[in-house]
Amino acid sequence: MKQSRGVVINISCDKGSRPEAGLVGYSMAKAGLEMLTKTSAVELAPFGIRVNAVAPSFIDTNLYRYRNMTEPEVDALKKRALKNIPVGRLGTCPEVAKAVIFLTSEQ
Repeated sequence: MKQSRGVVINISCDKGSRPEAGLVGYSMAKAGLEMLTKTSAVELAPFGIRVNAVAPSFIDTNLYRYRNMTEPEVDALKKRALKNIPVGRLGTCPEVAKAVIFLTSEQ
């Protein structure tokens, strides 16, 4: 990494800094990942290695369907999530991918 002046991108979630009831373990893990990112960024910067995290809110994926949630349950979850998203819409996988691509670029 030192020779290539590499880039590390961690994928976190808004729950690392905005906890939600019932998600204590998940929120703690994401908070830990965010502190790892910050600490690593400080420690690796002198070597030219950039460390960042992308921490989106709710992303519209099939994850919950694979967890055997019914469509009404998924819809209710999305409605609840939207109440906490100022732009009024769910994020998408391509948006997260574009953020990662930008952070790994030389721009």
